[in-house]
Amino acid sequence: QHFCNGSFTPDTKSFYFTICEQGEAWGGLTSTCAIYNTSRKGASWTTPEKLPDFVNALDATTTQPHVLHKDGKEIIYFSSNRKGGNGGMDIWYTERKLSDGKMEFSFPINLGTEINTSGDDITPFYDPRNEMIYFSSNGHVSIGGYDIYKSMGSKDTCTSIQNLGIPINSPADDNYYTKVIGTEEGYLVSNRSFGADKLTTTEEDIFAFSTPEEKMVVKGKIMNESRAAAINGVTIALYELTADGQRKLWTAKDFEYSDYSFRLIPNKRFILEATKEGYANTSVEVNTLNTNQLDYSKE
Repeated sequence: QHFCNGSFTPDTKSFYFTICEQGEAWGGLTSTCAIYNTSRKGASWTTPEKLPDFVNALDATTTQPHVLHKDGKEIIYFSSNRKGGNGGMDIWYTERKLSDGKMEFSFPINLGTEINTSGDDITPFYDPRNEMIYFSSNGHVSIGGYDIYKSMGSKDTCTSIQNLGIPINSPADDNYYTKVIGTEEGYLVSNRSFGADKLTTTEEDIFAFSTPEEKMVVKGKIMNESRAAAINGVTIALYELTADGQRKLWTAKDFEYSDYSFRLIPNKRFILEATKEGYANTSVEVNTLNTNQLDYSKE
């Protein structure tokens, strides 16, 4: 059997990986795989345990897990060709509560048609610091083969797919994008040619990269109408304003204090809407259409 596609939990106390059937012809997506877990026990590791059948669908492959901790939950993103998807391999997620210590995962949820296509969508990686999911796909418009894409959001609320472009992507297959959290450095796997060192595209190699990304943030403070006092405990929803004038919800957050902030991406129009019981709803439009002349200092 093939033991592969490993992902540590952020505290490194647990490790998720896949076991792929030996009887299958080895070749990436042609093998039938299932996700397993093992945990640290002293100086050793526990016997690997297979995740439940509703996570590892019996009539499909379940592979390429990426695990993170967020909002008191352990979340596993993975790729699978199970029933209920959009065709080929889709990206799904399952989660469990960290507080009770039980390995009781939710039924997997598909990330939806913003990310998943009729082609193959694979190798998910989530950056919780920037609330960005990265993945590879041959179903979106690409430079060639599998390209790496990113989308802001989390779980099934991801939106605004962006191709990472050259030099991250190439006319060959590019996947397994992984960042060193807190930096703009990371690794990817590609079968691209590489000067005199690699003249063909028949083998996959590991590449390192360092590409600073443009960061955009809208932030502010919620005040009462007379601007005499700050208002705490406000819910703020961030919408993308589409070309046809429709609102598309990105995220909604409850802010314990009056200060708020959201990460944005270029070339978009947004609406921020603040709500709190006992107050009239308030909204304001901001945009990132001209990144050289951004000014959010207005009231």
